[in-house]
Amino acid sequence: MKLYYINHKGEKLYLSGGDFTADGASLFDWEFEEVGADYIIGFCQKVISFKLPILIQGHSRAALSENLKRIHDVASVDIANMRMGKLWIEDTDEYLPCYLTGSSKSGWGNGLREVVETFDAVTDKPGWHKDYKYTFSSAVANNDDSGLDYEYDYPYDYTYGSNIQLLDCETVEGSDFELVIYGPATNPEIHIGENIYAVGTGSNPVEVYGSGYITVNSINSSVLHTAVNGQIYDIYNDRVKDYDIFAKIPPGKSVVQTNCFFDLYVKQKRNEPTWNLQ
Repeated sequence: MKLYYINHKGEKLYLSGGDFTADGASLFDWEFEEVGADYIIGFCQKVISFKLPILIQGHSRAALSENLKRIHDVASVDIANMRMGKLWIEDTDEYLPCYLTGSSKSGWGNGLREVVETFDAVTDKPGWHKDYKYTFSSAVANNDDSGLDYEYDYPYDYTYGSNIQLLDCETVEGSDFELVIYGPATNPEIHIGENIYAVGTGSNPVEVYGSGYITVNSINSSVLHTAVNGQIYDIYNDRVKDYDIFAKIPPGKSVVQTNCFFDLYVKQKRNEPTWNLQ
């Protein structure tokens, strides 16, 4: 398992060999708490904590000292700024948002050229996350002159030449997402399944010029417009309120229709990392 930690500033620390080798067995542990007093009405996950032992080495005492300083600095910047870092499993491209909140040292050896530093990790976003990217455009040609024939029934009246695309979402439940809508676009509107994600109306238009773009984030419930000059505008109130612009993306197959070009990042969450024994 190739593991690394990356803080919110993008500083990366590889933990799978060389000077830093983590014991990641605890990363596969998970637990839900039952909700209810006399009988179970559901399950939830709250703040969880776990231990992450890391063998830190150096070819000399000075090198070990430098490595201890480095891992401290990479982890501490997240605490100082109250922004989570991420533990990444490179093999499966999954990550766990977390803080490294403390450490203890033991097992000093090899002439003070190695030590085991056990970190306390904590997160209020339990689960291993993976982003799936899907790209869609309004300029999709339909060369099938026999019409559209789908295996599933969808609530649309399809006609020849319609801009119909299919999203095959690999998650097992409704998922959070980030939507990046690129300019140029006027009142961008995206149909996914039975929901519509849209900003701007005829009476209150939204224009995205040139290299500008709109970002919709369901986790933060934010709708931001980054203009060509880099200025960022909060356009939350310009969303079309007849539909839920933050509705989770359904699993499986969904029909997509749009009048714009956009990337969709679907955020899958698993209780444990995907097994990849080799």
